[in-house]
Amino acid sequence: MRRVVVTGLGLVTPLGGDVETTWQNLIAGKSGIGPITRFDTSDQKAKIAGEVKPKDHPFGFDPDKRVDHKVQRQVDPFIIYAIDAAGQALEDAGLTEMDDDLKERTGVSIGSGIGGLPGIESESLVLAEKGPGRVSPHFVHGRLINLTSGQVSIKYGLMGPNHSVVTACSTGAHSIGDAARMIKDGDADIMLAGGAESTINPLGVAGFAQARALNMSFNDRPEQASRPYDKGRDGHYNLISALHKSVRGSDPDASLYWLCRMLDGGEDRLFIARRLVRMAVEDIGLADPQALVQAIAAKDTFDFLGSPEGELALAQATIYLATAPKSNGAYVAYKAAMRAAKEHGSLAPPKIILNAPTKLMKNLGYGAGYQYDHDAEGGFSGQNYFPDDMAREQFYQPKDTGFEREIAKRLEYWSKLRAKRGGEL
Repeated sequence: MRRVVVTGLGLVTPLGGDVETTWQNLIAGKSGIGPITRFDTSDQKAKIAGEVKPKDHPFGFDPDKRVDHKVQRQVDPFIIYAIDAAGQALEDAGLTEMDDDLKERTGVSIGSGIGGLPGIESESLVLAEKGPGRVSPHFVHGRLINLTSGQVSIKYGLMGPNHSVVTACSTGAHSIGDAARMIKDGDADIMLAGGAESTINPLGVAGFAQARALNMSFNDRPEQASRPYDKGRDGHYNLISALHKSVRGSDPDASLYWLCRMLDGGEDRLFIARRLVRMAVEDIGLADPQALVQAIAAKDTFDFLGSPEGELALAQATIYLATAPKSNGAYVAYKAAMRAAKEHGSLAPPKIILNAPTKLMKNLGYGAGYQYDHDAEGGFSGQNYFPDDMAREQFYQPKDTGFEREIAKRLEYWSKLRAKRGGEL
């Protein structure tokens, strides 16, 4: 196992065509987001994006510096960006003059989340409008994700491991991690690693917009569109998700952190209170019946006190929920019972538990044989309450935690009584 270090960097971004330009614009607080210029967005919900700027822009990218014109015509932009950024990294590391022995020990691990989506879209239109004979012969090898690493290897003569990762937004990080392992394990001495993407085309923008993964509220203010937290934006669900999962994971400190992030960000306090109530019934349930009481009390306290004093009640409820025993038994039981209800929804209740207010109903057998449970030994008759044509099911299965441990004992006792008295288990 060998130590792995980073010796060179390369970037092509909406903030610049190299590392220095990107970094200077970043620390200056400049935004790389702007109106989409590559196609008509009049029918698109999202009209802004982080485009790599043309070379005549103050912080534009010039592909002619490192990418041959022939290659530029054959491949999608993400491959062009990868070739250029890789060249920058080699130059930064002082590795532009490697001998063949070193090149054989130098590999590439560059991936992409989607790859050549613009080319796939454009060539599919060619196919539909002009027929298969007009599809570019470079269509396949100019769009494949593994051709990022392939083209970089060809351009710089690298003959070591050639690897491409496809793991959505984590592709670049995974590519670097895989490359580091290859060096540690002795498969290579040097690796070019990272990620490249370019999906700003009609299909890509439409798809991400339909998935609600794009900010569509700042088309007229693109420089303000990147908002890590905003209660008016779809992304605010990321923080409530973090709070919910921290509570579910019994981490009161992380739960308080995410709660305060939301409070500080201006989140609707009653929205938070409603979510705490949901956590109480979904993730704690009958393992601690007081959880629901605490959550509702926090909501009522905030209603009574308002901000900022009432926020302490939300914090207290958050701590209580995070430290309560957890069970989703009631939640799972509800889902299972709902599925059964939809499947057997037309079945009538057994006549034994139907009321018989009229003589006709009594003659039809309504209520015949019903045992009043309070009069039965132990307050339990053990009768069947499911429809006659439906087998008994066990929806609720309490967990061995908190108060549900006691509930499980009761259910086991009643199950034995039911069997003893002739009912179904």
